[in-house]
Amino acid sequence: MIVEVKRRFPFQWPAASQLAWPALLAAGLLIGLSLTSYSPVMVAVVVLAAGAVCLIFLWPQVGTLVGVFALYSNLTVLAFRIHGAPRAFALSFLVLFGLPLIYYLFHRRRPIIVDRTFQLMLVFLFVVLVSTILSKEPPLALEWIGVFLTQGMVTYFLVVNVIRERVTFERVVTVLICTGALLGALSLYQEVTHDYTNQFLGLAQRNLAHVEDPTEFSVTPQDHVRLSHRAGGPMRESNYYAQILLVLLPFSLLRLRESRGLQWLLAWLLSLLILAGIFLSYSRGGFLALVLMAILAIRWQLWRFRTMATGVCLGVLLVALAAPGYFTRMGSLGAVASLLAPQHGREPDGAITGRATEMLAAIAVFADHPLLGVGPAHYSPHYSVEYQTDSSTAFRLLDRTRRAHSLYFEMAAELGVVGLTVFLTMVGMVLLSLSRLRRIFLTYQPDLAGLLTAATLALIGFLSTALFLQLAYQRYFWFLLALSAALERIARVELWQQSAVSADTTTTAGEGSASPIRSISPSSNREVPMLPARG
Repeated sequence: MIVEVKRRFPFQWPAASQLAWPALLAAGLLIGLSLTSYSPVMVAVVVLAAGAVCLIFLWPQVGTLVGVFALYSNLTVLAFRIHGAPRAFALSFLVLFGLPLIYYLFHRRRPIIVDRTFQLMLVFLFVVLVSTILSKEPPLALEWIGVFLTQGMVTYFLVVNVIRERVTFERVVTVLICTGALLGALSLYQEVTHDYTNQFLGLAQRNLAHVEDPTEFSVTPQDHVRLSHRAGGPMRESNYYAQILLVLLPFSLLRLRESRGLQWLLAWLLSLLILAGIFLSYSRGGFLALVLMAILAIRWQLWRFRTMATGVCLGVLLVALAAPGYFTRMGSLGAVASLLAPQHGREPDGAITGRATEMLAAIAVFADHPLLGVGPAHYSPHYSVEYQTDSSTAFRLLDRTRRAHSLYFEMAAELGVVGLTVFLTMVGMVLLSLSRLRRIFLTYQPDLAGLLTAATLALIGFLSTALFLQLAYQRYFWFLLALSAALERIARVELWQQSAVSADTTTTAGEGSASPIRSISPSSNREVPMLPARG
């Protein structure tokens, strides 16, 4: 029994025996201090965090998995914003990633990974700094730069360095799917019970600022969906909530394709809960991205057409029961055509005309400052009102500062063609590499090809919704990019190993030797060399 447990869960007992007692002592002191300073909810969070730290010493991979849950559920940020935790606690998920990295570097003697994408992030940072120096108000960009450094570069670096093996990647995907299903289940519970005041410690938030009596807030109407009817998840932002759930669907449905029996039923349940969260957000951009991802998934043979049809039928039934106003809101997308031909079709709503005006204003700013833009975080406070009230481009006169509501247009306005080109090159290289590896593995290792396809679809889904959303909550994007880059590197390692085994086989057959073929184990303490195609 003990041998089986050790085989399935490889605890690192030497590290545990040396560090367990200091860790327990530190955890006890931390809990004691928290009892005198914070609420019972905060104490519970501290107890869980202390327990997680102690468990990490026994099994370092736990740090990666707990860090993924804390990041994707936004739990550490909620502890700061809602439950009174110190500000530094908002980035504590980075510490959870850092502990396994220390284990890899000092216990297993693995080298630090600095891939080409991270090198391009350094180039992107240089462009940001130059654009800041040339901007109107350089101190205004400091917060943006700080967010990019911590939630962007540090997050990317840590995730790429702690997800080094395929088994770790698959466990991370499992945690992500379960996290997305949990968030969707909480939103669905609110909708079924009509209890929107219970927001589950902030994991299922609603914008109830304009609702006088939340207890009278009943079923979502079919004719008009108000902001308060839309599930906001752990950010209270409905469109971003849909965005972070969308990227989990390819992985969830991949598990559905590969599962059997009870696991198949569980995969269906988790996928439907994620879909429920997407639908209850009422995000029109999320709906368009979902359609695009479904088409690509069928074309790339990730899902069978029969599975997709079944999913569509279940989704329509789920929407009809839980969110009847969804069809009406998605139908309003047909009014977008009337922006170009006002005399035809129905009148677009205020949100559509406002978004179109904000995007056109950002394009106009880019046209006036094409090279390096106006500087990070400068578009909204210094330029948006001036260009949004220009009657030659505005569909709706907006006299308040607004963001561009598009990652690409806002980045073009703030960082110019240089910054946007570096950013798109970063993402494009990862997408291109994932696509090439997917085609290679399709023939003889379809399970890995499925993961590569799911990662490609997840990135495409995020980039599609980013056409209608600026780069807020940066950590989700950089985490997804790091996850994709980590999978790409894992696939290249497996490809290198198989190439080495094939070459070894050819040499052995040529020499007529009967010695067994030697291959490199993924669990080896020494790092497997990379292919020369990526740094």
